[in-house]
Amino acid sequence: MLRYVLLWFPLLIAAIVNGALRQTTYARVMPELRAHQLSTATGAVLIGALMWLFISTWPPASGGDAWMIGLVWLLMTVAFELFMGLVLRKKPLAEVLAEYNLFAGHVWPLLLLWITFFIRSPRISVQTCIERGTIMTEPIRCPWVDITKPLYVSYHDVEWGVPVRDDRTMFEFLTLEAAQAGLSWYTILQRREGYRRAFAGFDPEQVARFDDARCAQLLADPAIIRNRAKIAAAVANARAFLRVREEFGSFTDYIWRFVDGRPIVHDIHTLADYPATTPEAEALSRDLRSRKFQFMGPIIVYSHMQATGLVNDHAVNCFRRGEILAAG
Repeated sequence: MLRYVLLWFPLLIAAIVNGALRQTTYARVMPELRAHQLSTATGAVLIGALMWLFISTWPPASGGDAWMIGLVWLLMTVAFELFMGLVLRKKPLAEVLAEYNLFAGHVWPLLLLWITFFIRSPRISVQTCIERGTIMTEPIRCPWVDITKPLYVSYHDVEWGVPVRDDRTMFEFLTLEAAQAGLSWYTILQRREGYRRAFAGFDPEQVARFDDARCAQLLADPAIIRNRAKIAAAVANARAFLRVREEFGSFTDYIWRFVDGRPIVHDIHTLADYPATTPEAEALSRDLRSRKFQFMGPIIVYSHMQATGLVNDHAVNCFRRGEILAAG
């Protein structure tokens, strides 16, 4: 908005120069009426050219902005005229108002501004506006993302839905998902670094060796969810994790079998399109629980599949969907 207010000053100078030409050059060579008409036409061309150039370079983001700019100019112009009449010419207010022709002097430039904007603006591509910094864009994300929470945005933009083929990362998400039970995922994200410190960098071999004394210490750690059952489940899941890894070579080889080695891609448009669970999640949940994993119901397991990319549940218009699919 500031740059448009500043444009008022060259417009004012153009109007003063045009008025001076009318009083000197035009008035000497032609009748007063013709001089007035020529002055009006010259002013229209000069001010119109300035507006066209300015709006082409820094187009308003919307028609509403154009109206606001015009109103600001109008108020500034009226204030200038009152200043000239009352202070510099020292005329009474009634006389200044009697001489002041609002439409002839100032409304038509504003109409020209608005006409120029609505003609010129559609011809300026959105990409050009973005490049010039006149339009600030925010990528389209999944409908569950709260963009007021940077931690949520970062998690969505960097991690969520990216296929995980690393055992330690897989164990990290298993531990965090189990801790989430009954809580929001954002609550867990806020404590993620606390969990990383408390659970040995999510090393399943170290966590599997935690004894009762270590679990008691964790119950006093304010950086994690201090729930006895969830802490015990993290240790039990680490031991079950190692058994699966020994049987299948890696935990990731085991878990990707449930989606035939490739992410399942859903067409998500709204929040209502997200399933709570799927047949694949239910099958994986049953198998995990048969292997003594805890806090691994179908809903938690499906959340784990979404987080680790076994399922691509990015919305169809989310910028991350295409990026992840393109990366394979």
